[in-house]
Amino acid sequence: MHERRADWSWTTRRAVAEGYATGTGARRPTTGRLYRTVAPPSAPLAHNTRRGEGEYVLNTDGLTIAEVPLTP
Repeated sequence: MHERRADWSWTTRRAVAEGYATGTGARRPTTGRLYRTVAPPSAPLAHNTRRGEGEYVLNTDGLTIAEVPLTP
């Protein structure tokens, strides 16, 4: 998935991210994964406040992105 990191959107809400990763948030297959990053103030390109998801589009250049386990 690393090659697609420029296509990802991010959220500040773990429950939203897990919903998308497990398929419950968007009625998708349960093949998703959960990733974490710490973005500096210069990284956000857009912030979508619709649907209450806390969604951000980030410039991921130079960011450390790590896969984290889903909550059992």
